[in-house]
Amino acid sequence: MIGKEFVLGKILDSLTSWFQKQKKEKETVREILMSLKLAVNSVVLHMGLSMEHGAINYMKLQTYLPRDIENMFQIVERYKQSLDIDLSNSMIAFVNYLVGYNETINSLTMGMGDVFDEKEKSITESIGEINERIDVLIRTLEV
Repeated sequence: MIGKEFVLGKILDSLTSWFQKQKKEKETVREILMSLKLAVNSVVLHMGLSMEHGAINYMKLQTYLPRDIENMFQIVERYKQSLDIDLSNSMIAFVNYLVGYNETINSLTMGMGDVFDEKEKSITESIGEINERIDVLIRTLEV
């Protein structure tokens, strides 16, 4: 599996590069950025909704995560004509990172939840950084 730092770096770089090429199409760019933000935030939202007694209930998360992954993939597909290949590929790499997390959850046995604390922190931090970049880009559109 490709490392989180590499995937995150590619997303941030390709998002900024794509934005610089497309920023004249303000409404389309805003729509795509907001769709991406909503999609990545749904993962964190559903992780929060799955919390019970200070820890994620993985059975509960399994009701959300596959749909979140599919939604992100669908956004990339829906906007593939507007996205460049680098941004599409980096978003697909992030989706694949989440697929790996989901597959690991599927193989969990009782008492293994502690193994995921670092991975969950990594996903939450990555989504936070993606959100920050999207917010900066959206503010740039408004100037």
